[in-house]
Amino acid sequence: MGWQTSSHTLENNIMGTLNVLEAIVDLGLEAKVVFASSAAVYGEPLFTPVTEDHPTNPISPYGISKLAAEKLAIAYFKEFGIDAVAIRIFNTYGPRQPRYVIYELLRKLRTSPTRLQVLGTPITVRDYCYVSDMVDALILASTKGVGGEVYNVSGESPVNIGHLVELILAELGLTNKVDVQYTGHYWKGDIRRMIGDISKIKKLGFLPKTPIEEGLKQMLESSWWKSDLH
Repeated sequence: MGWQTSSHTLENNIMGTLNVLEAIVDLGLEAKVVFASSAAVYGEPLFTPVTEDHPTNPISPYGISKLAAEKLAIAYFKEFGIDAVAIRIFNTYGPRQPRYVIYELLRKLRTSPTRLQVLGTPITVRDYCYVSDMVDALILASTKGVGGEVYNVSGESPVNIGHLVELILAELGLTNKVDVQYTGHYWKGDIRRMIGDISKIKKLGFLPKTPIEEGLKQMLESSWWKSDLH
């Protein structure tokens, strides 16, 4: 989803969304569209926690594509009456996850349990949401979400990368047994601090149930992680 695959990202996210919306109009369907957007639409935050009315200034092709697709969904709501809402997803994790920070840290430690190289610095902050909580939010948006609106969804579990590494090492029984090194470098378009304000979707009844410590435990105890399928 980086700059190397920018054309692929833009085509899939923008044109894929447009195709869905056009099909609904052409077929005259009564459909609820819940668009899976991203916190990446905000870019580097001017303030945190980030509310839905924070300026949108994405700094990656992925964020740009998600914002454009969001705008399409809302435009089709206004022009054609499609019941569409957008969910701005913050960092989600859990079993069957194929990539991203938590998975990559666990994968590296499985490969080399005595040495861990971490991209960036320990003060980078993310707001993690366990997958089952995110599913609850998406279902809620499909039943109670207001057409044309956008909603932040996070787990209200913001943590810096340094503490996240400590939690993972503790859960694996590797505290003080791993040489942890931070690169100090980031990939282009990465955001240093992202914490979401989820007050808006809480008014619909959303409440994240899984703190980061419990989510990590569930992820590592899953049959998926214990298998060799990932």
